[in-house]
Amino acid sequence: MARIKRGFSYLRKHGLKAFCKKAYEKIRLHYGISYRSWQRSHRLTRKQFKLQTRETFSYMPKISVILPLCRTTGKETEDSIKSVQEQSYGNWELILAGGRVESDAAKHESALRTNGQDQRIKYFSGLQQQSMIEGINSAVTVSSGEYIIFLEAGDFLARNALYECVKALNENPETEFLYSDEDKGFGKRKNDAEPCFKPDFNLDLLRSLNYIGHLVAVHRTLWEKAGPLRDGYKGAEGYDFILRCVEQTKNIFHISKILYHGKREALPEERQREPGNRRNENNPGAREVFESEKKAIADHLKRCGISAVLKPEDWKPENWKPENWKSEKSTPENIGRIHHVVYSRDKEPLVSVIIPNKDAAADLCKCVDSLERNSSYRNLEYIIVENNSREEETFRYYEKLQKENPRVKVHRYNGGFNYSKINNFGVQQARGEYLLLLNNDTELKAPDSIGEMLGICMRRDVGAVGAKLLYFDDTIQHAGVIIGAGGIAGHCFTGLPGDAAGYCKRAACVQDYNAVTAACLMTKRSVFETLGGLREEFEVAFNDIDYCMRIRQQGELVVYTPYAEFYHYESKTRGLDTEPEKKERFMGEIRLFEELWPEILENGDCYYNPNLSYKKADFALGL
Repeated sequence: MARIKRGFSYLRKHGLKAFCKKAYEKIRLHYGISYRSWQRSHRLTRKQFKLQTRETFSYMPKISVILPLCRTTGKETEDSIKSVQEQSYGNWELILAGGRVESDAAKHESALRTNGQDQRIKYFSGLQQQSMIEGINSAVTVSSGEYIIFLEAGDFLARNALYECVKALNENPETEFLYSDEDKGFGKRKNDAEPCFKPDFNLDLLRSLNYIGHLVAVHRTLWEKAGPLRDGYKGAEGYDFILRCVEQTKNIFHISKILYHGKREALPEERQREPGNRRNENNPGAREVFESEKKAIADHLKRCGISAVLKPEDWKPENWKPENWKSEKSTPENIGRIHHVVYSRDKEPLVSVIIPNKDAAADLCKCVDSLERNSSYRNLEYIIVENNSREEETFRYYEKLQKENPRVKVHRYNGGFNYSKINNFGVQQARGEYLLLLNNDTELKAPDSIGEMLGICMRRDVGAVGAKLLYFDDTIQHAGVIIGAGGIAGHCFTGLPGDAAGYCKRAACVQDYNAVTAACLMTKRSVFETLGGLREEFEVAFNDIDYCMRIRQQGELVVYTPYAEFYHYESKTRGLDTEPEKKERFMGEIRLFEELWPEILENGDCYYNPNLSYKKADFALGL
């Protein structure tokens, strides 16, 4: 009713035109724009295309496009060939890779005849006994380009795909591995195409699923170092190849543009769109593909010297639940195949749980009791930092708790409320090699949460780990943080059902972020001390974001895991502080963060995507 009154008031004051504009902006902010609208505003114009065809770069490498012909129609082949011929960048060659089926050439005779005048197009027929993967590898061997791109028959390259690749290579000449955003679902209803706007290179996300997919351009020297596509990974040959590539180079670049169009919806057994996998006569079922992906990940971890196990499938089609998530078309077929890597621990180190508290005995009791009753990881100590409590009930609970549980220590911090100082003080009292900063209004949900976080945190390349936090109604409160969203930083997927996969399945995947919330954050003590703890100028807000940013600055990862789940009973409707003094303090902390981290606020979060809206961290399309 209050919103309706405000709406009528705005209408009377500003008029119908302004009211309609305001309403449109509110609706767009809530629901996001459609992909059709986004396409219209990002369409390559004729003028832009002509300018691209005339542009001369200082480095103009030949690009070899490999198009495998495996159980595809001549029409699909023609369409894919045409998308290469229409490129605004002309220094390319297209290798049509035939397989072991003798009739391949006959089936594609029309396409070969139609395009036979273009000397850049070549048909390579492998030996009759070759598998499709061997045929692709042979085609790469006879190609002459400096970079190699795979294209599946029936799929399309955007007209500026090769141009954007070469432009990126000129701006980042050290690049050996390059990938772009993509969409799928092209065909009779092009406007229903599903976009996938990807983050920059995200190692932990790649270990959860092959988010890189298409378009991929690989330097020939990297192909030689990583090795060719391999048999033995049925349906996951491309995934295995990508994992081997990223092991061999750090020179990875992501183009935040849709450069690859999949023509149709992937079938259940083809969800992981990879070179040579489309319509292969030996294409395995979904279960066999899933096992092949697990094998590829396990082999990758072994090559990296990482001890880990992969748990059975967590997100199965039969576990799928309908969800209305922006414009994402989530179906039972495309919700599966998320892999759960559990990192092994060679020891059970002491974890110090740091819990600030002021007059919240009931909340604190629920928090500690949930860990004591339900946590499968037992080597814990509890450092409760008492800060200016006044209620007798609180002190009676402290006394009772310490008497009943020798692992609990209560330490009094007498200064005014400063979240950073309180936690820094608590760490000084702790003995653990690992620290878990935890709010007192949390409750453990998943018993393996601390073990999951610890396994990741013990990796040498990781500085901090965050958990999935849920509201009391089992909707998401935190699933990672996007820097710049909502102004300074915003929680991902807030309000989504706790078991939802989210945009491109990211709510359900272990992945890297620039920051996670300190309401539940695990970190190494050595890292905490090296960085000097939380920056105490941030009394209330952004201390956790700043801490995570400093971890990233020193080259370590901040990882979010959905397999660590806690309830966080922070109010869903809690707003900003309204008292003048608190508002000024908050604005001061915003200014400080902007001074310390101007680059990421200006350029955007590398684990988000510039095509997505920064109004909120909800992965909605932006203009």
